[in-house]
Amino acid sequence: MRAGTPLLDLDIYEDESNDLTTLTRKLEVIRQNIYRIFTLTPQTEIDIVSLGNPYGPNYPCIEIYCPTSKDLDAMPEIEEMENKINNWVKQNFVIIKNLSKNITLTWEQIDSIGSFPARGEKSS
Repeated sequence: MRAGTPLLDLDIYEDESNDLTTLTRKLEVIRQNIYRIFTLTPQTEIDIVSLGNPYGPNYPCIEIYCPTSKDLDAMPEIEEMENKINNWVKQNFVIIKNLSKNITLTWEQIDSIGSFPARGEKSS
């Protein structure tokens, strides 16, 4: 993990039974809506990454990429972001589940390329 790239630990992992593609698709819905949940600088990028795990296989995770220290300083505290996202997920879980069915991104794609979207791409 590079400086300026915090990883988010979300409660959504507990809702999946090792179906990493379903989890990846739900994380993509969250990624697409993160700017509705809290404020980040326009230069900040939200990625889904394949996170290495020393105790088992890699798994998908949301990473926030702050290209400058100014972007990092403007970002809310990690715990605040995790709490806001977790609350948003609880309030919108059925919507997230339904929207995730329209996403074609798979865990295998994330794991093979390392992160999504490619650096500099903000579109879904």
